[in-house]
Amino acid sequence: MKANEFLILKRKTRMLTKAEVAFLFRAEKIPQRNNQLYYDMMLSGPAEIIVVSKISAVSDCHTIFNGANPFGRRRINYLNEDKPNFIRKNVDSVDAMFEIAPFTCFSEFIDLEDFLIRNSRIDKFRRLGPGPLSKKEEQKFDKTAELLYATKLKEIKNEVNLLQRHFNVVGYTPSTLEDASRELCIFSPQIASIQEVCLILNPMYNENIDAAFEVLVRSNFTILQHSVQQLTELQAEKLTRPKYVDHCEPVVDVLVSAPVNVFHLAKIAGDREMRALFHQSDLEYEDLFCPTMWPLPYKPHQIPYLFFFMDTERSFELCLSLMYK
Repeated sequence: MKANEFLILKRKTRMLTKAEVAFLFRAEKIPQRNNQLYYDMMLSGPAEIIVVSKISAVSDCHTIFNGANPFGRRRINYLNEDKPNFIRKNVDSVDAMFEIAPFTCFSEFIDLEDFLIRNSRIDKFRRLGPGPLSKKEEQKFDKTAELLYATKLKEIKNEVNLLQRHFNVVGYTPSTLEDASRELCIFSPQIASIQEVCLILNPMYNENIDAAFEVLVRSNFTILQHSVQQLTELQAEKLTRPKYVDHCEPVVDVLVSAPVNVFHLAKIAGDREMRALFHQSDLEYEDLFCPTMWPLPYKPHQIPYLFFFMDTERSFELCLSLMYK
């Protein structure tokens, strides 16, 4: 997820409740005949719940969880199967199959073995054959193909049995942004609340104020208030001293060098997201004084380089007092 620029807000491994499993059962539209199998599987061990944030997160999650869409993995490689000389790749072992997409869905999970057997290269070898043969050679080829197929069949079954015994690699992701908000309340209610944050745009980037607005809006933050302030040295020191302690003088000089743009923002899990964004960034102290010339528009992972985050209760209150005095 990190490699695809997802911001991980929270990860928790725990047993799902029966009510949560019932919700997933309905959301995934599992046939009633598989009711018991589904409940047994989902309650057989802990599940990992990951809360992430990113622009177009729902769409990108569907890309990563492609196998988690009903029949998704199987249908992807069927697109060109009717064309001449088509060779289906990466489906002759469990490991190779999961290079296509790392997650599966329940409907695919229960017939994984059949899927691998039907689409193995050995099966195609047996069906297509090496070309025109004499009757005796054809009989010999059939015996060899059957032997290879039987060996491969056993190998696939062993791999799938091992997979099903030790891993339930079933993934689920919301279908829409509205579903994501609702499911956040169900599976991680402790962070499903609107949180407020205050940011101050580094004066070095004042000339790109429109791009700064845009990156905040694209990150789904609601801008409750924006104001332009000329800070005094005392005000700047009060805002930065809690965070930078004995190294705040250079930061103060930056903040008083020009008028600053102050933002009061709100978003579901907004404070947690902003803290995770700053924590996971490669921001160095020196970056506060050396502007980076990124191409526009800015991206969310660049927010720590653009803004000062009022991440203590004291600095947050002082920042609010500047805007609403």
